[in-house]
Amino acid sequence: TFYRDKRPFIVTKGLVFTIAPDKITSENVMITLRMDQDSLWHPSVSLRFRKDKKQLTAIKSNEGLSMAPWWDSFHKLDMQFEELRWKQGDPLVEMSNLQGSAQTKAIFESYNYFKEIRYKAMLGTDAVHPLSRLRDYQKAAGDVFLAGDFAKFTQLQKPQVIPMMFDMAVRRYIDYDPETELVHVLPRLVEHTMASARKIDYDVLQFNSDADDGVNGTINLLNNDLSLKGVARIILSDSQDVRIFPSDRLVTVKKGRDFTFGGKITAGKLNYFGKEYYFHYDPFIIDLLNVDSVSFYADSFEPEPNGEFTLVRVKNVLEKVTGTLEIDEPNNKSGIQTVMRDGKKYGRYPQYPKFNSAQESYVFYDRGDIQKGAYKRDKFYYKSDPFTIDSLDNFTNAGLTFSGTLMSGGIFPDIREPLTLQHDYALGFVRETGDGGLPLYGKKAKFANTLKLDHAGLHGDGDFAYLTTIAKSKDLYFTPDTTYGVADTLYNGAATSTTMK
Repeated sequence: TFYRDKRPFIVTKGLVFTIAPDKITSENVMITLRMDQDSLWHPSVSLRFRKDKKQLTAIKSNEGLSMAPWWDSFHKLDMQFEELRWKQGDPLVEMSNLQGSAQTKAIFESYNYFKEIRYKAMLGTDAVHPLSRLRDYQKAAGDVFLAGDFAKFTQLQKPQVIPMMFDMAVRRYIDYDPETELVHVLPRLVEHTMASARKIDYDVLQFNSDADDGVNGTINLLNNDLSLKGVARIILSDSQDVRIFPSDRLVTVKKGRDFTFGGKITAGKLNYFGKEYYFHYDPFIIDLLNVDSVSFYADSFEPEPNGEFTLVRVKNVLEKVTGTLEIDEPNNKSGIQTVMRDGKKYGRYPQYPKFNSAQESYVFYDRGDIQKGAYKRDKFYYKSDPFTIDSLDNFTNAGLTFSGTLMSGGIFPDIREPLTLQHDYALGFVRETGDGGLPLYGKKAKFANTLKLDHAGLHGDGDFAYLTTIAKSKDLYFTPDTTYGVADTLYNGAATSTTMK
């Protein structure tokens, strides 16, 4: 037993320990690292403790039960890495591959992770799946039995059964004691059997770490946070097409598979770019805590020569966003629940993924290619009301609509008008001013007819009136200090109209 703060922290169990004045060593050791009421556990590692450095090292080999992953009940993860290191008194436990090894990759996988291709691969050349054999005998004998009794039940030779027991133990379907040949069935056996039959939910959550410095992860013993490095991509839902690309490839895993991160989220036709998110595993929701911008894709208005409509990136982004991204129903993390309509199979919850905006968000028009950057973001912007967009993977262009107000920086009074997708793939609107028109520049002038907002800026087709002058134009452009355009007709006082080019 190794102590931390005068309390048992790491407990190791083995048949033989070699204790020398400067070190302790052992092989095939069961190890348990305590985290509150949970633990990080492995059935068989090589143990090394150096007294001078106060450093404990546990090494996994590629033989027997040592091939099994580490099981972390606090974070609910299976962990495939080679070496665990802890220096007494240090608040960090390091997880890595062997020092000096060319291997830099480690896998941290949800306990409920399931892939059908992996399940089928276990069948090999056998006519009966090994989990089916174990499940059948479990029904007859219970959760605890001897490998020899299982061999008799299945009419297999014992030399065939023993390697199977080791393989099932490595995959965490059973606990197996090679000395007594005692088998203890674990819940995962039933869960994966039912998942293969699509009778229970599962997930596809996996953290693949590729760390250049060799340290793939650390556990902070002050709060039990698991920090992972070298994580390039995380798939939350392959059926709903929700993926994460962490900034600096860093992720912090909390209790029960919750985790925090920054970077990019892709969810159907939306991309989120931000500094802080919090993923909640059980409700299957991401809190959007600090999001810089959200970009959108829309269906092309015109089909390609082959008749297909492509996705086109919308020219504006939504900024200063807060809210939540609901990935799927909490009991449908696998996306397997479907319904039949018109002879075809559809997802049972087509409203997901769902984006809920909690507060006002903003669209700015200060890009240099929009009226040479004339619309400064501190004065000219569209303020969107809180909103919800569902079916993020297949919403229509008409669904890209935001209610809110245009603050035009003193060009016009605040304009309350929904923001929609325009034909130049910008967010904007087309609005009739009414017969009375709208005052310009604090009532110094007036514009009447049709007002448009798109990637060309704020412009209109109609009559511009200033003092005794009225200009009729098909396209006038309005900026905070200038209105310009080509007038078809200019009328000044009692003078006759003049056609201008």
